[in-house]
Formats: sequence, C-alpha cells, structure tokens
Amino acid sequence: MKFRKEIILGVVVLLTAAASIWGINFLKGNDVFTKELVFNVVYDRVDGLVETSPVFLNGLKVGQVKEIALAPDNTGRILVKVMLFDRNLQVPYNSIFKLTSNSVLEPKNLQLVLGDVKSGKFLKSEDEVVGIYEQGLMEKFDPLEKKVEAVIDNVNKILDGVKTILDPKVQEGLKRTLENLDKTMTNLEKTSETLDVTMVDANLRLKKILSNVENLTTTLDNSKGKITNLLDNLSSVSDSLKAAHLKTTINNASAAIDQLNATLTQINSGQGTLGKLLKDEKLYNDLDKLALDLDTLLNDVKDHPSRYVKISVFGGKNEEGHKLQLNDK
Repeated sequence: MKFRKEIILGVVVLLTAAASIWGINFLKGNDVFTKELVFNVVYDRVDGLVETSPVFLNGLKVGQVKEIALAPDNTGRILVKVMLFDRNLQVPYNSIFKLTSNSVLEPKNLQLVLGDVKSGKFLKSEDEVVGIYEQGLMEKFDPLEKKVEAVIDNVNKILDGVKTILDPKVQEGLKRTLENLDKTMTNLEKTSETLDVTMVDANLRLKKILSNVENLTTTLDNSKGKITNLLDNLSSVSDSLKAAHLKTTINNASAAIDQLNATLTQINSGQGTLGKLLKDEKLYNDLDKLALDLDTLLNDVKDHPSRYVKISVFGGKNEEGHKLQLNDK
C-alpha cells in the first residue's frame, strides 16, 4: 500500500512537471505537441526585436521569433530563427520577412510577405529567407527632429539678435544706418530719373540710327542696278588688266629699275661725267673756284662798268667807230 502511494506521487510529480513545461511553452507560444516550421532569416540590424516577438501574415499572428543570435559567417549580421505555428502553411521561395512596427507604442514585429504562390516552389523548414529591415515611425522622424533642432537654434539666434537690437547704442547706430539708407534711396531715385532721361535720349538716337540704316538699305536696294554695273565694270577692268600682259609690263619695269640701279652704281663709283663730278674733289674745287671768279667779275662789272665799256656822248668817232670797248682788267 505504501509502495502504491509512492507510485501515485511520482506520477503526479511527472504530470505536474510536464504540465509546467507545456504551460511555459504555451505561454511562449510554443506548441510542444505540434512540429512547427522554422526559417532562418538574416538581418543587418534588429533594433527592438526580441525573442517571442510575433510574426503576422496579413494581420493574423502565424508565428513568433524563436531565437536571435549572431550569424555564423562572422559578418556581424544577425540570424533570427522564425517559427510558424502551422506546419502545413506553404511559403513561396521568394517570400520575405519584414521587420517593422505598426505604431509608436507597439514593439517591433515581423511581417510575412508571401511571394509568388503560382510558381509552385515553396520553402522547407530550416531554409534561409530574405529579411528586410524597415524603419519605425520614430526612426523616420529622426531627420525631422534634427531639422526642428536646427530651427530652434536659428530661433534662439534671432532672439539673441533682437536682444542686441534693443540695446540703446545699437538703436542709435541702426537709426543712423536707416538715415543713410534713406539718403541712398533718394540718390538712387535721382539717378533713376537721370537714367530715364538718358534712355529717352538714347531711344531717340537709336530711332534715328535705325532710320538712317533703313534709308541706307533703301538706297542700296534702289542702287542695286548701279552696283551691279560697277561690279561688272570692275570685272571688265580686271579682265583688261589680265589681257594687257601685265606680267610683261612688270618685268620691263623691273628691268628698267635694274638699269637705273646700275647707272646709280656707276655714278657712286665715280664713272662718267656725273660720277667724276660727284667723286672727283679737284674737279669740284675747280668748278667752285670758277663760280667764285665769275661772281667776283660780275660784281666788279656792276660796280665799275667804265673799266670795261666806253661810251661816246657827243657822237665823236674813235678809232673803232662808236663801238663799245672792253678794257682789260
């Protein structure tokens, strides 16, 4: 009888332990009596994801995260073992597990996005599935938060600037600046008026220039025939020059120039009368002396004509009969 009580006590303990194990797994979402599907999903990051995080398919919970660990390839990626409750669930080969969050308050979860069911290719337990990390709502607001902080900083700077403006010294300087700005605006207004007058004058001149150009164009159009005749005449002159043996004329002129150069060369070398006149110093001096003697003689004749000419006033005849006589000097 005592032995029977020990057996009953042992059975109760075993049943209690089994019930405890089953209860713990049930609370975790594990069904110890059903063999589940397990897939290996690799992520670069798993912020906020924990073991027992739910897995949803179109809003229905179909599994949970069984294990989270580092991937064995030593790349720093995270390996997540995902367990699906329904072993008969067919998961196409191109399905993905998206790590996301439905709201700010809800924790991270996995969303099973089924691939092409029509392909006929389905995953088996322990197969690797593509995992995608999707930023949560708060993570999406991070850039906005930085922008808000920048705006707040700018507002603080503006407030500091306003405080500086309220200082009396700054107000006085600002007043002078505004006065100078007013003077500048007045000068700009006067300059604008001057520019307006200048532009009016320039427009009148431009109109006059355009009118002159138009008249010139009209004149050229009216003189089209004359211009054509002039071009024809120029063409005729060109043809005449071409036919006038211009090359022969130029050659003759070149030969004449060569002869002239030869003559000048002879003169420079002292050949011929001109050459001797230019190069023979003694001949030049004799001619110069002769010119001086003639000049002296003419001056003397002019000053003392009686020495060279005798005139009979009373009609008397001398031995040579009214002839002028030249006296030897």
